[in-house]
Amino acid sequence: MDSTTELIRLIESFDSKNRKISPATVLTRDLDLSSVEIMEMIEKIEDHFDINFPLNRLEEVNSVAGLAAIIDDLMTGHS
Repeated sequence: MDSTTELIRLIESFDSKNRKISPATVLTRDLDLSSVEIMEMIEKIEDHFDINFPLNRLEEVNSVAGLAAIIDDLMTGHS
């Protein structure tokens, strides 16, 4: 299973309205996630992927695909 698929499954747990989540889904606009919910999601992502997500990279997060790309970078040692 690739990181995008795993990430979508994690994000689905934060979506109380059971919307269709795809790589193009914009976290704040399409899912109406608050900054607190995004931070909670980042914590869950860190635990799941065994990474440390630098807070300065949060501003790069927009879509699911963008978040997956950052996770892939962190998992391969790029920051």
